[in-house]
Amino acid sequence: MYKDRFRKVWSYQPVDYRTWPSLSAPQTQIITRRAGLESSAIKFYFTNQNGVSELDLVDLQLKVIRNNCNVYEHAITFGGSNELALNIDQKIISDEIDYEFKEDDLLQISLTLPKTTYLTSGVVTYSLLDLKVENWSIEQNKKLNQIDYCKMVQDNSRMTYFFGLYGIAMTNTQDMQSVAVFGDSITQQGFFVNHLREELQRKNPNQYFVNNCGIGGNRVLFDTDPMMDKWYRHGIAGIKRFETDVYGESDPNIVFVFHGINDLIQETAHPGEVEDVGEVIEGLTKYAEIIKQHASKSVIATLLPLKKSRFYSDSVENKRQLLNKWIRTQDVYDQVADLELAVVDKGDSKLLDKKSDSGDGLHPNDFGGQQLAMVAYQSIIGL
Repeated sequence: MYKDRFRKVWSYQPVDYRTWPSLSAPQTQIITRRAGLESSAIKFYFTNQNGVSELDLVDLQLKVIRNNCNVYEHAITFGGSNELALNIDQKIISDEIDYEFKEDDLLQISLTLPKTTYLTSGVVTYSLLDLKVENWSIEQNKKLNQIDYCKMVQDNSRMTYFFGLYGIAMTNTQDMQSVAVFGDSITQQGFFVNHLREELQRKNPNQYFVNNCGIGGNRVLFDTDPMMDKWYRHGIAGIKRFETDVYGESDPNIVFVFHGINDLIQETAHPGEVEDVGEVIEGLTKYAEIIKQHASKSVIATLLPLKKSRFYSDSVENKRQLLNKWIRTQDVYDQVADLELAVVDKGDSKLLDKKSDSGDGLHPNDFGGQQLAMVAYQSIIGL
């Protein structure tokens, strides 16, 4: 467990977007999110992970908005400097800022990109619950639309992208329960994780915080398929990244595992490639062993129906049923969250419920994320 008085209370996994480089003119990015906790000091995590050139940032600022009023402003500094030059793959934590933060304070973090830059490092979310991202052109002094310059948003307009910042640490959290959610796109998209955070923090003030360890397309057993992406947009294999991404910068009391569907669908995504359910189970069991080594509690979730998805086949469905049967009956995790039951179509157990389906038959929408969060909440409280 970390001995430092700061703990990382909010974060996403930076994603490798070297395949989709976005050329950005000088801009100011403003991220606003609810604090969620009471704290007397704060730090910020910044990264240029997967960058292709130095990431220069200037005029980094924090504003605190309380009851619609700006109550505090402070420069975000690094060794006293308000400018930051991040080398390729560099990560850095800011100097601390001392202030009495309240749960419902809005933290407004702004930074300026002073020169035209290829952005290949950053975070993508679909859920904007308690989160707002704005981009302003310096040269034209107007608000930017991300679809005009972000390649990943052009490819999928449901995405919201931000760069530089990927995490926040706060004090007064030593007696709180830290939850790390490890998974793939359903985790990364944020609908489920953000509603879970909301449930935990609203119903149990100053008792829980949640970090998002999801990477879209990520598998338990294998790295990103080089035939799909010569870089690593879908991350390295879960069995390689699990301990680093869950425990490398944090000390979760509870680890929630929601992983494995991308292993099962490979036979339809890439005909001829078949991944064995037994080997996926071995990988998920390895996660549980690592969690026990760190003296954390563990929850594992069942995988969701996908009959309407382009990745569906009877063989994939049989594998999903086998894996879900193991998840429900295994004894290596402390708790099971039966997420399938939260969003399954009542007339067809192979289908996502229409109200919960984002439209692709596989990923839940905001309503579906809320349904998942309520079941996950009960499993966590049950610990």
